[in-house]
This record gives sequence, C-alpha cells and structure tokens, in this order.
Amino acid sequence: MWGLVVRPMFGTDEPEHTLQPAALVIRTGPRRPDEQSGCGWSGVDLAAPIEDQFEAVRRTRAMTIAMYATAAIARHTHGSFPLVVTVSSFVALGADVVAIDVTGGRTVLTLRPPGDWFDLLVGARLDSGSGSERRWLSLW
Repeated sequence: MWGLVVRPMFGTDEPEHTLQPAALVIRTGPRRPDEQSGCGWSGVDLAAPIEDQFEAVRRTRAMTIAMYATAAIARHTHGSFPLVVTVSSFVALGADVVAIDVTGGRTVLTLRPPGDWFDLLVGARLDSGSGSERRWLSLW
C-alpha cells in the first residue's frame, strides 16, 4: 500500500520539462460499459491490450472551439502532442495524439504509443483531482 502513497506527485503545471507546450489530460475512472466506444467500454483497464486501452480513451466529449484550435496548433507545430490519462490522480496511460477529428458530436483522437516524455510519468501521480470524467488541455 505504501508504494502508492510514495509515488512522485506532479502538479498539472509542473511537468513542463517533460511535456511539449500542450498536453491533453483526461481524468477518468475504471472500465465501464460504453456503446459509443469502439471497443464497447471506456475508462481504464490496465489488463487490456494497449490497442483496446487506446480505443477506450480516444473518443471523448466534443472539445470547445478554443480547446480544439489550441490542440490543432500544437499538433501541427509538433506533429503530435501528449495525452495523459489519470485515475484518482494516478497516471494510467500515455499516448501521442497525432490527429483530431470531430464526429457525431464527439472528439475522436488518433493515438500512437507515447514518446520518451512519458518515461518520467510512469508510476507517478498527476494532480488531476478526483471526481467524474474531466478533460483539459494544459498549456505551458
């Protein structure tokens, strides 16, 4: 149990030395049924194959126009930008967002495995708070 408590904690404004100028953070919960997801569930299931984990988080509520524009600029400028998925502030998944689309009122992300930036966050906590699913684009 103590292993969970002593994991390094980063604030959402701190990892600028490891993340590009923008990162999408999704706070979610454990696996739950979701018919709109391509794999039939959403949330996080660390026992699932990585392709299913990506599929479960790549469809999210539509971004605001400002968030979409910022994400599009970050993707265009850098080729991709980081996605960090947390459950109760524990970093559960990381990916690089290489494309963004809006379909049926939902944002659809094209993901690939994370770059070296994710190494520092493996096993860490990101101060994303607790509660229902929430997503935001952090800029630094």
